[in-house]
Amino acid sequence: MFEKNYRKLRTLNIKHYDTIATMIFVAMIIPAIIILQKDFGTLLIILFIIFMMFLASPILKIDKIKTFILMLVLGGLALLVMYSVQGYILNDARVSRFTSFLDPCGNYENGGYQVCNSYIAINDGGLWGLGIGKSKQKYSYIPEPHTDSAFAIIAEEYGVYRTVFIFVLYGVVLYRIAVIGAKSASLRGRYICVGVISYIFIHIFINLGGMFGLIPLTGVPLPFLSYGGSFVLSLIGSLAIVQRICIESKNKKIKVPK
Repeated sequence: MFEKNYRKLRTLNIKHYDTIATMIFVAMIIPAIIILQKDFGTLLIILFIIFMMFLASPILKIDKIKTFILMLVLGGLALLVMYSVQGYILNDARVSRFTSFLDPCGNYENGGYQVCNSYIAINDGGLWGLGIGKSKQKYSYIPEPHTDSAFAIIAEEYGVYRTVFIFVLYGVVLYRIAVIGAKSASLRGRYICVGVISYIFIHIFINLGGMFGLIPLTGVPLPFLSYGGSFVLSLIGSLAIVQRICIESKNKKIKVPK
């Protein structure tokens, strides 16, 4: 839709409200379905991707500001409605994650259990780790350690110094997608790359932010490391599309409108 309406969105003397409204309506279909499924973590991820693609879109700056203010107001009203309907999305288990993330070990039995044990695992690993297969926290302490808490076990076995290599690899992947997007021969390709970068980055941020206690813990897998079949397929599909964009750019089959 960004590519199709590029010229119209960049023209100053044309009203763009109908086009922007149509885009927002289409973008909100998936989040609306996710709300019905009560999946708060996935909802945040999808909204972040939509927001980043909106920032990178060809929409004029003044229109972006007006739209952002309107969506902020509507989002605030939506949060009030969700809060008033207690137990639908913000149930006791989710609320406990928000109230305990600042002091997870002080709220060990009320929402801080998993984060506190992740702290213990990372601390036990120290700088160089306990050694491959010598993790203690993965035995009955951290629930399902091969899923959302995979990084804590890796840090316990390999140590802080070796886990830095993981961040370097993440940086390389995101940088390469950004380069492919910048060199894309189509507007469509550029915006898709923005979406894929946002998709991978927000998963990394939410997962590790929860492990380090920077944000409330949410059940989000860590890209390329956590167990999860559907997430792996989604990652492979996303990177395959980025690779296709790279191939099309090299073949110069699509030209960017000026």
